Amino acid sequence: MPTMKRRPLNLCLLLWLASWLNSCQTSPAAAPAYAPGTVEPVTPFVGRAAELQQLHKLAAGGCLILVEGEPGIGKTWLVENFLQEMAAQGAASGAPPWIGVGRARELESRLPYHPLIEALRSLLAAPGWTALRPHLRLPDVWWQEVARLAPELAAGRGHDGLAARTPDESRLWEGLFQFLAALARHQPVLIFLDDLQWADTATLGLAGYLVRQAAAARLPITLLATSHPMPPRSDAAILYQSLQRLDLLARLTLDPLSTDEVMALARRLSPTYGYPFGSWLYRSSEGNPFILAELVRYARDQQILSAAGVVNLSLLPATPVVPPSVYALIQSRLALLSDAARRVLDAAVAVGRAFEFEVVARAAALSDSAALDALDELRQARLIQPLDSQRFVFDHTLTIEVARQEVGDLRHRLLHRRVAAALESIHHERLDDVAGLLAQHYAEGNRPELAAKYAWMAGQRAVQLAAWRAAVEFFRQAEPALAPAQQPALLTALGHALLQAGDLNQATETLAAALALPGTQQNSGLLRVAVQTLGEALLLQARYAEVTELARGLADHPLPAVRFAAEFMWGAALSQEGSDLAAAAEHLQAAESHLRAHPGDAPAALLAQVEFKLGNLDAQQGRLPEAISRYREALHLTQHPADDVALRSHILAHNNLAYHLHLLRDPAAEEYIRHGLALAQERGMLTLLPYLYSTAGELALAQGELETAEAHFTQGLAHAQRLAQPERIAGLTANLGLVARQRGQTELAVQRFRSALEQAEASSSRFLAAQLHLWLAPLLPPGEARPHLAAAKRLITRSHYNRLAPDLARLEEILPLC
Repeated sequence: MPTMKRRPLNLCLLLWLASWLNSCQTSPAAAPAYAPGTVEPVTPFVGRAAELQQLHKLAAGGCLILVEGEPGIGKTWLVENFLQEMAAQGAASGAPPWIGVGRARELESRLPYHPLIEALRSLLAAPGWTALRPHLRLPDVWWQEVARLAPELAAGRGHDGLAARTPDESRLWEGLFQFLAALARHQPVLIFLDDLQWADTATLGLAGYLVRQAAAARLPITLLATSHPMPPRSDAAILYQSLQRLDLLARLTLDPLSTDEVMALARRLSPTYGYPFGSWLYRSSEGNPFILAELVRYARDQQILSAAGVVNLSLLPATPVVPPSVYALIQSRLALLSDAARRVLDAAVAVGRAFEFEVVARAAALSDSAALDALDELRQARLIQPLDSQRFVFDHTLTIEVARQEVGDLRHRLLHRRVAAALESIHHERLDDVAGLLAQHYAEGNRPELAAKYAWMAGQRAVQLAAWRAAVEFFRQAEPALAPAQQPALLTALGHALLQAGDLNQATETLAAALALPGTQQNSGLLRVAVQTLGEALLLQARYAEVTELARGLADHPLPAVRFAAEFMWGAALSQEGSDLAAAAEHLQAAESHLRAHPGDAPAALLAQVEFKLGNLDAQQGRLPEAISRYREALHLTQHPADDVALRSHILAHNNLAYHLHLLRDPAAEEYIRHGLALAQERGMLTLLPYLYSTAGELALAQGELETAEAHFTQGLAHAQRLAQPERIAGLTANLGLVARQRGQTELAVQRFRSALEQAEASSSRFLAAQLHLWLAPLLPPGEARPHLAAAKRLITRSHYNRLAPDLARLEEILPLC
């Protein structure tokens, strides 16, 4: 979508400013005119249609609509009025949209998914939600994921097994998309994320995912956001750039008001003295709507502008009231507040742009009656506005900034501690929901030990949401001040979060540090987890020598679980490296022996993993009946999967049974892949879909069903790319090359095979690389083919890939190496 620079304020904003400023004299602020899923009358403003028309056009385009501009330019106001208009139009047509509104805030910028959680919870305010919920066609697996973000939305819908599921980012993201898709099949969905520049990385990633999925599915799901201009390398800017490349971003940049527009406002406020008054307003505000509002308020307070619109020119300042002086204007407003109102205001400043009344009332140490009176005073002064019956928001960040400077550091720290204490008291039954806020407030309040306690809790909550970056930040905050006895668990959890976030080097260093602690060595459960996670991190980096060294040092450990982990990772390293498959089998068999000798320490899922690895080794060496027997055993061991580890092994056993039965031309392959695919989709095991679609495609390809095969491969590739699975991207690209080859499209087949080979080598997928060399060789001229044949021979000989040996021998007869 092209970037568009508009002035979607113009006369409509001027009229709004005028009407708003006139209303300032008589009544407090009202709540927003729209509510998600409901319709409120929209007061018509002359001249607004042209400005909002662009948003209506963009809303039909299936992209993220980003309204950008400097603070005070009117971004939020524009989008809120657009939502009001959409609600009114929807009501008139009988299909009012579902509207969810969430706001990112500076003090909450580390809380994972907070703006989206707020948007989801705003759906509960919709009168039609309770009636619609039973009719949403949403499988329990997706209700379970929605329940991670907002348990209220999925109340009574079978998410009791949530704790048993391993947190999975891809499943959580797909769960929210499926929920919004189910809503969108009834009525259009609008999600508005305000101040996206403060959003956490998890929210930004999920927002991008929702935009891409909604566009691909062609569903009426529209995401809107407001944001300040962002630095090029910020997380938000990276999101915008990625969506721009996909033509899924529409930018609306709001400019300051022009001289003519400010003059129009001045003439509306003072028809007789519009020119001198407007000239002063423009010189002082430079067209910023918020500063304009403050200047008009100042003019009224100083009797420069009367209620009748008369301007006292003798009192009009000869020089502009420049933006720095606006601080003084706001200070003068604050100076008029009573002591109680100022105490509530200062407590609210410690909370942030939006706040709950009960929290600030307790932090201000006022009685309920005094706090309510203070709140009314702040609303009358238009320093705050209501969001709903319990929550309020400051009129502008500049008000917070001025008030914060007047409070002073000592008092501000005290207020943060009081806010934290209020949050603890109010949310004592669900502290993990506010742990991130408590960590922030206690850190600001100079209580590092309490900040560490809640940062540790917030990190664990982030893990439950698969928000790995947020978990890393919280664990790192907790590390310096957490008690020594908790350091082993903290470092192990931090290492795991770093691994899941893709920071493999840092994960390796952190887990090695955890293993070096006496507390880790003395805790058998923690030691096993640290060893397994470190082994996984090293394997993902192809640091096979280090895996072997680690395993060798633990092979004689007194704990059976640790000995198993050592033998298993040793065998896995040798298997992946492909240097000695016989030794790999020996170590995996040793791991199997440890498990069978200690059944109490041997969950069926672990034994199934070993059987599965041994089956893969058999298959690579051409022993297909033995491999199939191993896969059947893995399937049997996990026939009643109790957790995601067992479920993963169960589904993969279906996949590999289907593939290798297919190689033996056994018709049972079809049933296994059908069941495996259905199970993965039903249980939300998205990371396995690329494997399953690949196998389903190969079965279709063998039967000459090229269109079906291509559809399966394309679906699998889309999943692999979305989940960043390099080995599967390589494999499915190779599969599409096979389709092209079978169609006689040699040039396209060579292109796809070469692309797949490059990716296979980059991801150390040696078996696939050997196979690709063999597929490429007969499609190329002899001079280009021979190097591929030689490379295939080296890999097959060194790694004992006996299954590929017949193909190599056949090609060597056709195309000798020399």
